[in-house]
Amino acid sequence: MADRLPEPAGDTLLTAARAAFTDGTNAAAVAAAVLATAAALAAPRALRARTGGGPRRPPGQR
Repeated sequence: MADRLPEPAGDTLLTAARAAFTDGTNAAAVAAAVLATAAALAAPRALRARTGGGPRRPPGQR
């Protein structure tokens, strides 16, 4: 599309499209990192609550 426009307009459009793509990719990467960190912090707590909280011991031991 940019190659069909006159040179100044095509260059401006191409520059804007590249910047928008890069900004969107960066925002998605930051959001993914935040979600992954939150999941990593929440996982031990969720697993601990599900399994009873401590290491399992053989029957008969305290």
